Amino acid sequence: MRIQKQQPGSKIWLRRGLLAFAAVLLLAAAYFGWKKFKNRWRAQAVIACDMETVEKAADGTFFLANGVRLFNGQTQTEGVARSGTHSCLVFDKQEFGATWQSTDFQPGDVLEASIWRKSTEHAGYLIADGSWGFYKEATLTGKQDGEWEELTVHVRVPTYVKEGTFKFYAWNPGASPVYFDDLAVRHVKAGQEFTPATLKPEDEITTIDLVIGDKGMSSLQQQRDAAMKAGLLSAKEEGWVKVKILEGKQEFKGKLRLKGDWTDHLMGDKWSYRIQLDKEQAWRRMTTFSVQNPKTRYFLSEWIFHRWLDKEDILTPRYGFIRLKVNGVSKGLYAYEEHFEKQIVEYNSRREGPILKFDEEGLWEAQGISIDNEVDDFETKIPAYKSSNSIPFGMKAALKDSAVLRQVEIALKLVEQYKTAQKSVWETFDAAKVARYFAVTDMMNAQHGLIWHNQRWYYNPVISKLEPIGFDGFTDVGPLLWIDKPFIGFSRNIRYMSAGYREMMFERFFHDPKFLELYIGTLFKFTDPAYINAFYNEIEPQIAYYEGVLQEEWPDYQFDRKAFFDRAKSLRLLLQPLQKTSVKAFLQGKTDKGYHYRVYNFHCLPVILTGVGKKQDKSDAPFSEDKLLDAYNNEYPAEYLDVYSAAEGKWVFFKVPGIDSMFTAEVMPWEEPSGLTPEQSLFKDLKITSNAIYQVNDSTKRVTFKSGKYKTSQDLLFPPGYQIWFEKGVELDMTNKAKFISKSQVLMFGTQEEPILVTSSDHSANGFTVLQAPTKSEFHYVAFDNLNTLHYNGWNLTGAVTLYESECYFDHARFVNNHCEDALNTIRCVFTYNDSYIGYTFGDGFDSDFCTGTLTNAMFSHTGNDGMDFSGSKITVISATIENAGDKGISMGEECTATIVNATVRNSVIGIAAKDLTQVTIENIELYNNEQGFAAYQKKPEYGPGTFIVKKYKAEGNKQLHVLQQGSKLILEGKTIEGKF
Repeated sequence: MRIQKQQPGSKIWLRRGLLAFAAVLLLAAAYFGWKKFKNRWRAQAVIACDMETVEKAADGTFFLANGVRLFNGQTQTEGVARSGTHSCLVFDKQEFGATWQSTDFQPGDVLEASIWRKSTEHAGYLIADGSWGFYKEATLTGKQDGEWEELTVHVRVPTYVKEGTFKFYAWNPGASPVYFDDLAVRHVKAGQEFTPATLKPEDEITTIDLVIGDKGMSSLQQQRDAAMKAGLLSAKEEGWVKVKILEGKQEFKGKLRLKGDWTDHLMGDKWSYRIQLDKEQAWRRMTTFSVQNPKTRYFLSEWIFHRWLDKEDILTPRYGFIRLKVNGVSKGLYAYEEHFEKQIVEYNSRREGPILKFDEEGLWEAQGISIDNEVDDFETKIPAYKSSNSIPFGMKAALKDSAVLRQVEIALKLVEQYKTAQKSVWETFDAAKVARYFAVTDMMNAQHGLIWHNQRWYYNPVISKLEPIGFDGFTDVGPLLWIDKPFIGFSRNIRYMSAGYREMMFERFFHDPKFLELYIGTLFKFTDPAYINAFYNEIEPQIAYYEGVLQEEWPDYQFDRKAFFDRAKSLRLLLQPLQKTSVKAFLQGKTDKGYHYRVYNFHCLPVILTGVGKKQDKSDAPFSEDKLLDAYNNEYPAEYLDVYSAAEGKWVFFKVPGIDSMFTAEVMPWEEPSGLTPEQSLFKDLKITSNAIYQVNDSTKRVTFKSGKYKTSQDLLFPPGYQIWFEKGVELDMTNKAKFISKSQVLMFGTQEEPILVTSSDHSANGFTVLQAPTKSEFHYVAFDNLNTLHYNGWNLTGAVTLYESECYFDHARFVNNHCEDALNTIRCVFTYNDSYIGYTFGDGFDSDFCTGTLTNAMFSHTGNDGMDFSGSKITVISATIENAGDKGISMGEECTATIVNATVRNSVIGIAAKDLTQVTIENIELYNNEQGFAAYQKKPEYGPGTFIVKKYKAEGNKQLHVLQQGSKLILEGKTIEGKF
């Protein structure tokens, strides 16, 4: 036998093949080992940031932790820390603190974070924020370390999120500082906490198959087509068809019909059904229930609404999700909802009692007319609600049982009392449950269920009261915000409620202070971050599970978690009054009842007024009793109360019913600014007619004071559009504080032989005033004697004779013996003043503010203050003599420009003064026996020094020729004298 020798090359190739195979195995082991290692690393990775290390880079300042950069390192602060020496300081000027951000996550991952917080007000948040619309606040763990408290939050990434950005960040929008330290972030692989195995059996999604015969399907199709054409589904008894329901190995028999009022329940092939099982049968302990497109109740929103009601012990039908088939054909995901049978009561631990509603057949009949004939606002034309009866569910059964019928009769009385407001809330309802029902509805914006034909009431036979049953909170487009308010009780002022059916649900409740307090307190509790976070964390596993299932059919759907929390925040902000806005208080004065305060409420809720205090932190003097002040309704004036206290306070103290906090509002130290002004009250409905004092020509609009003597205690008031004419020789004596005010031109033409006299024999006349006359007023040979100025209800002037924005001409006028600040006061006028005299007056002689004018041959003597006082004016004095002025002969200030051609000042304190950027040019002046001759200075800080240019002067007997402040100057006959003091 011949043995063939093996070729050396064959052995080598075998060896190489074995090595290559081994290498592949090693690479595969390495790959899967690395993947396993990577997933294990992701499951164990912890980022721990103690705020100690900061890196400044071109793209910002960062905290460093385990080689990872966290944003907002610029918030690092020293001296306050839980560990080390640094922490993160966050307040409204830098509201975002240490921020961990990552894109390294996968669907199903669980992210966890914790942080320690130090805050005197327990303020500041740790926020979880996902770019797919996720938002969640961390909650307190209960752990404390001195003044530090721990917050923690965990999140599951939904299965549909394939990429994006996730952040954990410290946040404080408030002004009070909050310190954060020791942020820890853990990245956990696979959301094992939120698997279906952890859900309750009723939360698991199973499949049921509705088996309907050909005849039944044909009937349903015809009903559906008719409804789509009409725009409404009219459910009738003959609309029921037989059905067999299969769920796994279980089989149920019964009947079903189409369900829903509007056609959103009948779109496509995803119809809604009402199912009633045969006797002795129950599916999930329900004998009658509905199945409907989840979209018709806005997906998860309705489910959460039911869960919240159940949590607060408010009756609500069982509600969940199933997959539905019809005759073996899948129709996708459906929502099931329990119908109003006795099981809903028993399941919620109540004794059996009737469930009632308002009969809505009239509504749909009216809707049909509205659709066919385009009748707008059918409720005001066809009173479907007011005419509706209240009826029980299961009426046929009730009529057969006398005991049940008796309960129904009692329940119907309660519903009628509710509808017609015959009895109080507390006599008709279990009011505490109504308050909680309203508050849950507010939190979810589930207002659709409040419409009258959607209301359901359970009669509790033990306490003989009605309880609300909450359901149907949403439509297919989401919240139906038909109350047009941020929350039900917002600005609910019973005085202004409309009579329409839209308000009927609320007017029975919100005029009751006790109910209002309970409702507000409940809503305030629900908006507390601790409450809302605890509730959300409780239902998050089901939300995550159902969200993923819904996305199989509606890929773009996601529950808006951020909006869920934002709603609670916004409501809490609205519930709490604002110190500068919500309540306004005025001190009206002191009466025999004590200090009188008028308090207005601009808050959207009623407030209770308790007292006043001198300091904001203590109420010193309570009101005689607490007063409830109704809510503000922006369609009407704010409500107010007059309250009295034994003490004068700077702060009013008040509460909001149901909120255990005291609030304050600053008291304005003046009366409420209401009613007419003094000027408005004087000229209101003013009619000018002829009388014993003057004659009126209606065609020429001339008012004539004819020659003669007149004495009056009545006001002489003239509106625009007239000409006020005084004939020569008129003597007008105004007494008892009578006043002359004209908004028209005044012409007074006296003569040397027969001058005009305006006087006040009892020294009380409230002045002679011309305001904004459109044409020039003239005063010839007129004497104004013994007058006072205008003092009327706070409208006060300074001149015995006053002209404002009125061109005027004075010739041979006299102003004497006046008892006010100015004998003559012109303001914003163009004037000419010739051959006139002012003397023996209490204050200034001629006070001219912001005017342009010329004085010629003017004489002033024995004025209590200045002879002439000009402010902000352009003045020319051609010849003037001033004697015995109590202060300055001529005073000029506030950037006056003046030219004096000839003037003489005798026996005064100061001859002439230039103040505050005033420049006076004097051609010739004589100064005799004054304390000071020239005075130039700055009086007001917003101006500057004064300047004199004197070309010729004569001075005798003056104690000081000039007094000049530093910066001011006097150029005296060419010699410049600088101010030194």
